[in-house]
Formats: sequence, structure tokens, C-alpha cells
Amino acid sequence: MSVGSLYQYFPSKEAILSELVTRMRLSMSERLAVASLSAQELPLRQAIPLLMEAAVHQYATQPQLTAALEEAEARLPRSPEVRAGRRKVREVLIACLERRGVPDPKEAAIDISAMTRAIVTASVATGNADFDKIRKRIEWAALGYLSERSGQRSAEG
Repeated sequence: MSVGSLYQYFPSKEAILSELVTRMRLSMSERLAVASLSAQELPLRQAIPLLMEAAVHQYATQPQLTAALEEAEARLPRSPEVRAGRRKVREVLIACLERRGVPDPKEAAIDISAMTRAIVTASVATGNADFDKIRKRIEWAALGYLSERSGQRSAEG
């Protein structure tokens, strides 16, 4: 396809990037929703690995493209579809944590999402492409964090 033909469908480079970001986010949110359904009845120690695998799948399969699209996403206005996809991911994680009695599941979901993004982004930026190890590090971080939160609740309660 020629560049001229492409611009028949998209008015600018930003519009193309926005569409690619939207497709990536929708794919990620769908994958996490499916993982959440699979993990619904599992204990937290088994649910978190399923969710983390879904969370890093996009990076594991297309690390450079995903990193570039996330960088572009930071500069672009978020489309309603992207906002909805991000909201869906957050809600899936909140529901998973809530069902398992995690204190303040909304805050925990935000923190786990931030940890996941930071670990993956730093790993990709330094050329680390071993996503099995990356996923395992995220699992350890998330489970350690959640264990500490639950321990805090017990100590405070």
C-alpha cells in the first residue's frame, strides 16, 4: 500500500498512531478479561500469574512495537476506546483483588498496574527480552506487595 493510499483513510500520522494504540489497548484489555475469567475461582497465588501473563503478552510478542505505541500513546489524546479499555483492565484487576479480600483493591490495582508497567518498560529499555523472567519478577513483586498489604490488615485489625 502506498503512503498516499494510507492517507485516504487517515488524515495524519497521529491518526494512524491513535488507531494502532487503540487496537493494542483493546487487544490487551480483552486478553486480561479472558485471563480474569479463567482465574476467577483460583486462589490469588494462582490468579496473579495468569493475569501477569496476559498483561505482558503484548510486549512478549511485539516488544519494540508495543514500546513505541506506548510512547506514542503518552503524547496523543486518548480516544474513548482507549480510555474504556484501560478502565476495563483496571476493573478486572480490582474485581479479582476484591473477591480475594485484598484491602483497598482499587489502590492495590493501581499499584500493581504501575509496577507491571515499570518493570516491563525498564526491561525492554535495557534490552532484556526474556519475558518469562520478566513475568516472574512481576509476579514476585505483585504477590509480595499483596502479601504485605494483607499482613498489614491483619496487624491493624
